[in-house]
Formats: sequence, C-alpha cells, structure tokens
Amino acid sequence: MLATGLLTGVLLERGVGDRPAEGSGAGAAAPAPSDADGMAASPWPAHAGVTGPSDVDPASFAALVQRMGQEVAERQHLADQIAALQAQVAHLEATLDEATGPAGADSAGQPVTQRPEPRSQSERLVGQAALLDAGFEAHEAARIQGRLDQVELEQLYLRDRATREGWVNTSRFHRERNRLRATVDSMRDELGADSFDRLLFAVGRHNRVVARDVMQGSPAEQSGLAAGDVILSFDGKRVFSASGLQAATTQGDTGSLTLVEVIRGGDRLYLYIPRGPLGVRLGSVRIRP
Repeated sequence: MLATGLLTGVLLERGVGDRPAEGSGAGAAAPAPSDADGMAASPWPAHAGVTGPSDVDPASFAALVQRMGQEVAERQHLADQIAALQAQVAHLEATLDEATGPAGADSAGQPVTQRPEPRSQSERLVGQAALLDAGFEAHEAARIQGRLDQVELEQLYLRDRATREGWVNTSRFHRERNRLRATVDSMRDELGADSFDRLLFAVGRHNRVVARDVMQGSPAEQSGLAAGDVILSFDGKRVFSASGLQAATTQGDTGSLTLVEVIRGGDRLYLYIPRGPLGVRLGSVRIRP
C-alpha cells in the first residue's frame, strides 16, 4: 500500500494520471510518459535502481526507512555524548581552577597566594642544587635527593604502566601518584620542622599559611588576627598548609585559648585564639625560610 501511494503521487505530479481518451474502452491503458527523445520514461529516479512499481518491495522499503531512522537516532546519541563529555571537561577545568585558586590579596592589595609551580614533563621533584640552595649540607642534600629520586622513578613507572593499561589520568592514577608524592610529607618527623620547611621550599611547594580574610565577629577577629597575617604555628606546632591548620583547630577542648604565632609586616606576634572554627579564609604562599 505504501509503494502504491508513492507511485500515485508521482503519477499525479507528472500529469500521467489523465483520463483515457473518449471512445477508449474501460480497460484501455493511459499512454506512457515520454522523455525529450520520445522514449518511454520511468517515473522512478534512475539512481534508485527502480524502473516501476512492480520493482518496489514494501518489506524492503520499510526496512530501509527503519535503518535510516536508526542512523539518525545513533547520530543524535553521539552528539549528546560529545556534548556531555565537553561539559565534563569544562567542569574538571573549573574544579582545577577552584582547587588551585587565583592569587589572593592582603589588606594592602599585595598577592598572598600562588598557584603551584608547574612541574616538568618528567614530574621531577627537585634537584640537589636546589637543596643546597635551600641551606642543606652536601651530605644531607645527597641523602634527601636519593629519596626524592626514588619517588620520581616510581612515578615514571606508574605513568608507564597506567599508559600501557589505559588508566592514565584517571582517578586511580591520581590516587597512586598522590600516594607517592606524600613521601615528602612523611619526611617531616625525620627532618624536623625547620629542615622540612626548607625542603618544601626547595621542591616548589607552599610552606606558609596566610589569613586571606577574617570574618567579622569571628573568634579570630576578636583575638586580633588580621587579613594578611602569616600563621606560623598553632599551639606550638608549626603549620605549613591550610589543611594542617584546620586539622589542628579540631584537636583539644573546644573554646580553650590556644597560642598562635603569626608574622605581620615583618614583626612576630603571639595571639591567643579559642580552639574551634577560626572564622578565617585561608590561603598559602611559598616563602624562602
């Protein structure tokens, strides 16, 4: 029925469906349409491979229409997947920007935070010359360099294996890499606070916590902490990261006054701030010890 309907439409368009001439019998066929050369013309396009209605198989035609519909649906599905992936990439980029953060400013408008310094393609942590420049003795710099070289080598093996197995730059890859990089943090107790401070600086990591902003009415403001203050220690323990300071505030009895050592404009100050939420927006900076 579908093929018959299509044929009828074509015949009507080309004017082939005229009535038979007067005097013709009821069974007389209408004259076939002709092309410019007088040859009999087919109402079907030549590229279709169909010469007349008898060549149209309704089942084949329906299958062709179905396949075309499936292709359209598949293309739309691919377009939706591409759009979703683009949205995920944009979200990841925004998350990375938020994690690193733009440089903050103190009350004088001076920058107090920095983005982490980019690593080389091989993700080399440090060179022995940088350790010497940071104030380490030659024998100590060589020992630390051996530890860091081992971490770097393990990172190279990790990337090679992840690339071969197809999970590079996945959450699993980043977890494994962060575990290796945590080796630097594990050296704090071994080196002591002062040497660890110099190590952080040598490997290009932030080593100071900065009060970017102090909330009005907060315990920090009431205790005298101001925007731009560099927080060196909390309860007598050196702090080198915002997460480390936040962890320290959750220890001990809530509300108990705690000694906080800060640097403000080159001067060293000592404040007493109650344990618990400080009410401070924290940042970080890399400063030579």
